[in-house]
Amino acid sequence: MSMMRKLFRPGKGSTVARYTAAFCNGATTYRSDVAMWDTTAPTDQGSSGVLEGKTLGTSDYVFVKISSATAITNFGLLAGVFEGTHIGQTSSTVSFLDDSLVIVQTHGPGRVYCDATVAAPAVLFAQTTAGAVADVAASDLDATDSTYSSLGVVGVALDAAVTDYTRLASTVQGVTAFIRCDY
Repeated sequence: MSMMRKLFRPGKGSTVARYTAAFCNGATTYRSDVAMWDTTAPTDQGSSGVLEGKTLGTSDYVFVKISSATAITNFGLLAGVFEGTHIGQTSSTVSFLDDSLVIVQTHGPGRVYCDATVAAPAVLFAQTTAGAVADVAASDLDATDSTYSSLGVVGVALDAAVTDYTRLASTVQGVTAFIRCDY
Protein backbone atom coordinates (compact mmCIF):
# COMPACT_ATOMS: atom_id res chain seq x y z
CA MET A 1 0.00 0.00 0.00
CA SER A 2 1.43 3.35 -0.98
CA MET A 3 1.91 6.23 1.44
CA MET A 4 -0.58 8.36 -0.56
CA ARG A 5 -3.29 5.78 -0.02
CA LYS A 6 -2.68 5.86 3.72
CA LEU A 7 -2.78 9.66 3.79
CA PHE A 8 -5.90 10.23 1.71
CA ARG A 9 -7.91 7.04 2.19
CA PRO A 10 -8.01 6.35 5.89
CA GLY A 11 -9.26 2.99 7.05
CA LYS A 12 -12.14 2.26 9.39
CA GLY A 13 -11.73 4.16 12.66
CA SER A 14 -9.18 6.59 11.22
CA THR A 15 -9.87 10.31 11.11
CA VAL A 16 -7.91 12.86 9.13
CA ALA A 17 -7.72 15.91 11.40
CA ARG A 18 -5.33 18.60 12.61
CA TYR A 19 -4.97 19.88 16.16
CA THR A 20 -3.16 22.58 18.10
CA ALA A 21 -2.53 23.08 21.80
CA ALA A 22 -3.15 26.30 23.73
CA PHE A 23 -3.97 27.47 27.21
CA CYS A 24 -7.65 27.94 28.05
CA ASN A 25 -8.76 31.36 29.29
CA GLY A 26 -11.94 30.94 31.30
CA ALA A 27 -13.56 28.01 33.03
CA THR A 28 -16.88 27.73 31.19
CA THR A 29 -15.66 25.87 28.11
CA TYR A 30 -16.56 22.32 27.18
CA ARG A 31 -15.65 19.75 24.54
CA SER A 32 -17.17 20.66 21.13
CA ASP A 33 -17.46 24.39 21.95
CA VAL A 34 -16.10 26.75 19.32
CA ALA A 35 -12.74 28.26 20.35
CA MET A 36 -11.30 31.62 19.38
CA TRP A 37 -7.86 33.09 19.96
CA ASP A 38 -7.80 35.30 23.03
CA THR A 39 -6.27 38.66 22.27
CA THR A 40 -6.27 39.91 25.86
CA ALA A 41 -2.91 41.40 26.77
CA PRO A 42 -0.67 38.61 28.11
CA THR A 43 -0.09 40.50 31.36
CA ASP A 44 -3.79 40.01 32.07
CA GLN A 45 -3.64 36.29 31.33
CA GLY A 46 -2.38 33.70 33.75
CA SER A 47 -0.77 35.02 36.90
CA SER A 48 0.73 38.49 36.35
CA GLY A 49 2.05 37.55 32.92
CA VAL A 50 3.82 34.44 34.25
CA LEU A 51 2.72 31.07 32.98
CA GLU A 52 4.38 27.82 34.04
CA GLY A 53 7.29 29.80 35.45
CA LYS A 54 7.93 31.75 32.24
CA THR A 55 7.20 35.45 31.78
CA LEU A 56 5.01 36.20 28.76
CA GLY A 57 6.06 38.90 26.33
CA THR A 58 3.81 41.57 24.87
CA SER A 59 3.19 39.54 21.71
CA ASP A 60 2.74 36.09 23.22
CA TYR A 61 -0.81 35.03 22.44
CA VAL A 62 -1.03 31.46 23.61
CA PHE A 63 -4.59 31.44 24.90
CA VAL A 64 -7.95 30.40 23.48
CA LYS A 65 -11.40 31.09 24.90
CA ILE A 66 -14.99 30.24 24.09
CA SER A 67 -16.24 32.08 21.00
CA SER A 68 -18.24 35.25 21.45
CA ALA A 69 -22.01 35.38 20.94
CA THR A 70 -21.50 38.47 18.77
CA ALA A 71 -20.58 37.21 15.31
CA ILE A 72 -18.54 40.26 14.32
CA THR A 73 -16.09 39.80 17.21
CA ASN A 74 -15.21 36.28 16.00
CA PHE A 75 -14.02 37.39 12.56
CA GLY A 76 -10.50 36.16 11.90
CA LEU A 77 -10.05 34.85 15.45
CA LEU A 78 -11.59 31.38 15.21
CA ALA A 79 -9.11 28.74 16.36
CA GLY A 80 -11.28 25.65 15.95
CA VAL A 81 -13.33 23.44 18.24
CA PHE A 82 -12.31 22.39 21.75
CA GLU A 83 -11.29 18.72 21.68
CA GLY A 84 -10.37 18.35 25.34
CA THR A 85 -7.30 17.85 27.46
CA HIS A 86 -6.15 15.15 25.03
CA ILE A 87 -7.03 13.99 21.52
CA GLY A 88 -9.96 11.62 21.61
CA GLN A 89 -11.55 12.93 24.81
CA THR A 90 -15.24 12.04 24.94
CA SER A 91 -16.48 13.73 28.11
CA SER A 92 -18.41 16.97 27.64
CA THR A 93 -19.80 17.22 31.15
CA VAL A 94 -16.75 18.76 32.85
CA SER A 95 -15.47 22.22 31.93
CA PHE A 96 -11.79 22.89 31.32
CA LEU A 97 -9.88 24.64 34.08
CA ASP A 98 -8.82 28.24 33.62
CA ASP A 99 -5.18 28.43 32.47
CA SER A 100 -5.10 24.70 31.69
CA LEU A 101 -3.60 23.25 28.52
CA VAL A 102 -6.27 22.16 26.00
CA ILE A 103 -6.32 20.62 22.53
CA VAL A 104 -8.22 22.45 19.78
CA GLN A 105 -9.23 20.71 16.55
CA THR A 106 -8.51 23.05 13.65
CA HIS A 107 -9.39 20.90 10.63
CA GLY A 108 -11.31 17.73 9.83
CA PRO A 109 -14.57 16.03 10.79
CA GLY A 110 -15.75 16.54 14.36
CA ARG A 111 -18.73 17.22 16.59
CA VAL A 112 -19.80 20.84 17.25
CA TYR A 113 -22.27 22.29 19.76
CA CYS A 114 -25.11 24.21 18.07
CA ASP A 115 -27.91 26.29 19.53
CA ALA A 116 -30.45 26.00 16.74
CA THR A 117 -31.70 23.50 14.21
CA VAL A 118 -29.06 22.90 11.56
CA ALA A 119 -29.82 21.25 8.23
CA ALA A 120 -27.20 19.63 6.05
CA PRO A 121 -25.42 20.75 4.06
CA ALA A 122 -25.04 24.17 5.64
CA VAL A 123 -22.27 26.66 6.29
CA LEU A 124 -21.70 27.00 10.04
CA PHE A 125 -20.86 30.31 11.69
CA ALA A 126 -19.95 31.02 15.31
CA GLN A 127 -22.79 33.18 16.59
CA THR A 128 -26.04 33.45 18.58
CA THR A 129 -24.79 31.64 21.71
CA ALA A 130 -21.22 31.71 23.03
CA GLY A 131 -19.41 28.54 21.96
CA ALA A 132 -22.11 27.40 19.55
CA VAL A 133 -22.60 27.41 15.81
CA ALA A 134 -25.64 28.26 13.71
CA ASP A 135 -26.26 27.64 10.04
CA VAL A 136 -26.80 30.40 7.54
CA ALA A 137 -29.04 30.32 4.49
CA ALA A 138 -27.12 30.51 1.22
CA SER A 139 -29.06 33.65 0.26
CA ASP A 140 -27.80 35.37 3.41
CA LEU A 141 -24.15 34.73 2.53
CA ASP A 142 -24.42 37.42 -0.13
CA ALA A 143 -25.67 39.99 2.39
CA THR A 144 -24.14 43.42 2.09
CA ASP A 145 -24.00 44.02 5.83
CA SER A 146 -21.23 42.90 8.17
CA THR A 147 -23.20 40.06 9.78
CA TYR A 148 -21.45 37.31 7.82
CA SER A 149 -17.91 36.92 6.59
CA SER A 150 -15.75 34.02 5.45
CA LEU A 151 -13.59 34.88 8.48
CA GLY A 152 -16.45 33.73 10.74
CA VAL A 153 -16.94 30.30 9.14
CA VAL A 154 -16.33 27.34 11.46
CA GLY A 155 -17.08 24.64 8.91
CA VAL A 156 -19.76 22.80 6.97
CA ALA A 157 -22.49 20.61 8.48
CA LEU A 158 -22.24 16.99 7.34
CA ASP A 159 -25.60 16.01 8.82
CA ALA A 160 -28.59 17.59 10.54
CA ALA A 161 -28.34 18.63 14.18
CA VAL A 162 -29.57 16.11 16.73
CA THR A 163 -30.41 16.75 20.38
CA ASP A 164 -28.05 14.12 21.73
CA TYR A 165 -25.07 16.08 22.93
CA THR A 166 -24.53 16.52 26.67
CA ARG A 167 -22.99 19.85 27.68
CA LEU A 168 -22.48 20.19 31.42
CA ALA A 169 -25.72 18.66 32.73
CA SER A 170 -28.01 19.60 29.83
CA THR A 171 -28.80 17.73 26.65
CA VAL A 172 -28.33 20.13 23.74
CA GLN A 173 -28.04 19.95 19.97
CA GLY A 174 -24.86 18.84 18.31
CA VAL A 175 -23.91 18.53 14.66
CA THR A 176 -21.20 16.59 12.85
CA ALA A 177 -19.23 19.07 10.76
CA PHE A 178 -16.12 19.37 8.69
CA ILE A 179 -14.18 21.94 10.71
CA ARG A 180 -11.94 24.34 8.77
CA CYS A 181 -10.37 26.93 11.01
CA ASP A 182 -6.69 26.58 10.08
CA TYR A 183 -5.77 28.99 7.33
